[in-house]
Amino acid sequence: MPAYITRTCILQGRSNDQEEWRTLDMIDSNRQNDVDRSFLPVSVRYVRLYVVSPTQAVGMDATRIYEFDLW
Repeated sequence: MPAYITRTCILQGRSNDQEEWRTLDMIDSNRQNDVDRSFLPVSVRYVRLYVVSPTQAVGMDATRIYEFDLW
């Protein structure tokens, strides 16, 4: 269902648990089911996907991400 597609999210990383998260990549106004992204290589130990807008529809608050790969 297109309304379930995650609209806005930020890929963040940090090298240790004392550092602030830094933005590595951002997707805004997404409308695709499958998203491939490329960005400059970085060296981090921890990554997180911070979801800002979980769906296309206002008021829906469940994020649906079925696969997430980094390499």
